[in-house]
Amino acid sequence: MSNKVVLFYPPYAGQPLGPPLSLLSLASPLLQEGFQVSIVDGSIESDFKSLVVQEIKDALCLGISLLTGQMIRSAIDVARLVHQLRPELPIILGGWHPSLLPAQTLSEDFVDVVVRGQGERTIVEISRLLREGKALENVRGISFKQHGNIHHNPERPVENVNDLPAPAFDLVGLL
Repeated sequence: MSNKVVLFYPPYAGQPLGPPLSLLSLASPLLQEGFQVSIVDGSIESDFKSLVVQEIKDALCLGISLLTGQMIRSAIDVARLVHQLRPELPIILGGWHPSLLPAQTLSEDFVDVVVRGQGERTIVEISRLLREGKALENVRGISFKQHGNIHHNPERPVENVNDLPAPAFDLVGLL
């Protein structure tokens, strides 16, 4: 089974505001747990769809972090494309929009899991279970589809960000 998690940050209007902090924050604990992480930042990569397609060939899952607004279009386009190319690949959405509207987000056939709230611990747990071929029914802080039904697991307690690993800035050449 693959050990690679692909993380995608959709483009948004305007100049890049900085590195994709949400993805770098997810990448750090994944790397600590021995996962390989590939980040595709749509705010700086003009051909982000091709990059995602290349990266998912040997991936365990695709994670997309997004806000509400224009980012949603690109997130949908990429998720649909990935679902067409690799329908068995779990697609996980997180960030503000999916956290606030998990049922609406999961109503789309190309979304398998929504991470609600902080995702640093949750993405590691999801990735570990996917790698082991195990069910997600006990993962706190997610909503997911199983046999066509949407399930909302209990919330994951909020952690002090100072207790989480530092973002993996080295993945984007900042260190």
